[in-house]
This record gives sequence, structure tokens and C-alpha cells, in this order.
Amino acid sequence: MVLKIYKTFKRPFLLISLILLNNLIAPLAAIAEESIPIPPKRPDVLSVSPAYIEELRNRGKSHIEINAEKAPPPPISKDKLPSKDIESKITKINSAELINILEPHTQSTSFIPKPAYKPSFNARIEPAAQKGEPETTLVSFALQPEQISLDENLRYFLEKHAVRILREDKSLEIQIHAYATPIEGEVYSDIRISLARALEIRSFLIDKNIEASRLKLTPVGRDSKNNNNNRIDLIFITKE
Repeated sequence: MVLKIYKTFKRPFLLISLILLNNLIAPLAAIAEESIPIPPKRPDVLSVSPAYIEELRNRGKSHIEINAEKAPPPPISKDKLPSKDIESKITKINSAELINILEPHTQSTSFIPKPAYKPSFNARIEPAAQKGEPETTLVSFALQPEQISLDENLRYFLEKHAVRILREDKSLEIQIHAYATPIEGEVYSDIRISLARALEIRSFLIDKNIEASRLKLTPVGRDSKNNNNNRIDLIFITKE
């Protein structure tokens, strides 16, 4: 049964198959042509003119001639090389001779290197005078409790010695340190009494034409260290 049907439709079946194959081959061929690269076309050698070939030959000849003109010079023979004597003479020329050759009008003495300066240690260097402590002279006088005015001993010393010393040496000044015993029940009474004692001495010396700037007052008050309150200390000292 099957063979009978096949034989009956064999011819139409083959025609349909050929049509389908024909429709499939065309798209596949187009895809294949797009995917495969096509090599460039080689130039046709026969199409080059003889004149162009002759021009290329002339270019090659001119290039060879140019290179021949720029060829390196031939090596110098040993006979023409400078002798060792000339080299030794050049090396023996000092800097002064070289300067005279290059600049004959210049004096070579200006190019002679000068020795480095060395200070002379022959000079006598005296050390700077060191500033020491100023010389002082202390004279002390005892006073009675609550005494302010000058007694005979203190007045005599001031007039006969203190005034003379200060007049003879203008570099001296006098420091007046006054002490006093405090009065019971009075605040700062020791300072007040000691200041009054120092002012009495200062007034006496100013009356003798001693400059007030050379008189330094120090009202100490009570002497807590020595417990010797009623006294006057006169200190002669060199002014700074």
C-alpha cells in the first residue's frame, strides 16, 4: 500500500523537495559571502608603463650617488699623526703661559692665586676688665630709743668726714640704713621712727651742698636678725 502511494506521488514529491532546497541555498550562500573576507586585488604588472619603470631606476641611481658623496673620509695614516713631542709640549704649558698666548695684553700676575688670609697672633690682646663688686665702707652709730635728732658724735662724723669724702670722690654715694624699736600699741612705729632718723641725716648733708641723688634712704625699722634696732648704718659705695 505504501509503495503504491509512493509510486503514485513520487514525481510531485521530488519537485517540491527541489523547490525547497533552491529556496534555502540562496540565503545560505549570501551569508557565506558576507562572512568570508575577500582578498585585495593584486595589481596588474602589465599595466605599468615603461616610463615609470625608467623613473624608478633613475631614482635608485641618484640615491646611490648621494650616499657616495657623504661617505666618511679615509683614515689618516700614521705618518701624518702628531708626534708625542708636540703632546708633551702642550701638556707642559702652565696657566700663565696659556693666558699670555690667548690674551697677550693682560698681566699674568693678576691671575696668580693669592694665599689665604691668616690673622696675626703677635698683637698683644689684653683681657677685658671684669666688673667686680663695688667697694663699700660701713660706719655704724648707736642711738637712744625714740631718738630722732642727731647727737654730737653723729653730727661730728657727718661734718668732718662724710662731707669731705663725698666732696673729694664724686663717684661715691651714701646709703642711710636706719633702724628703730617699735612702740608698743603703735602700728608701724619702727618704720616711722627709722624714716625720721634717715631724713635728719639727709637734710644735714643737703645743707652741706651734697647732691640729693647721692643719698639713698632705707628705713628698715625693726632688725629681726641682730635684735639691734636703735642704730644708723652709713654705707659709702661706688655708684654703678
